[in-house]
Amino acid sequence: MDNIAKSGMRHLINPKEIKEIYKFLKKPLPESDIFDFKGIKEILYLNDPQKTIYVLKHLQANKESTGEKFSKNYQEILDKIVFHLSQEIAFISKKTTESVQKEILKLL
Repeated sequence: MDNIAKSGMRHLINPKEIKEIYKFLKKPLPESDIFDFKGIKEILYLNDPQKTIYVLKHLQANKESTGEKFSKNYQEILDKIVFHLSQEIAFISKKTTESVQKEILKLL
C-alpha cells in the first residue's frame, strides 16, 4: 500500500467527484475559451479526471463545429476518454458501463 503513492497511481474517483464531473459536463464551454489541441496527450497522461473532462468537452465542441471534417484521430481519443471514464464511474456507482457512457454522451 505504501508503494501505491510512490508509483504515481491515483485513487479512484469518489461519488462526490462523479457528481462534479456530471455537473461540469452539463455546463457549456465559455465562448472565449481557447484550447490547444496539441497538448491533449500531455493532459491525458496526467490522468486527472477533471482535466480529462475538459479535453472531452473541447473535443466534442470541435466535433460539433467541424462536422464531417472532425479528425478520425480526435474521434478515437474522444471514444477512449468516454470509455475509460465510464468504466471508472460504473465501477464506483455500480451501474453498467453502457448506461454511464450514454449518460456522459447525453450530457455533452
